[in-house]
Amino acid sequence: MMSEVVQLGRVVLSMVVKVVEEEDMVKALVKEGRLLVKEGVEARLAAADKNAAKIAKEDAESLKEIQGDINNFATRTKSVVEIISKEDIEN
Repeated sequence: MMSEVVQLGRVVLSMVVKVVEEEDMVKALVKEGRLLVKEGVEARLAAADKNAAKIAKEDAESLKEIQGDINNFATRTKSVVEIISKEDIEN
């Protein structure tokens, strides 16, 4: 699952390279950033977990089933604004 994003005239590659537990996310990002600088993009992409994109997609789908799609306002029971203000908002 790789996509290209044009940002300020540069092509930026985006790829899921590793799936980690939430509490390990910052540590893993810092480690990958340091390795990226030291080894380069191609080396880090070659070292990517081959099934990371599949695992990430499955995790996202599982969370949607459990929590619902947070981006779908019509299916949410309460928005943050409603919870904080303790007032219901009609859709």
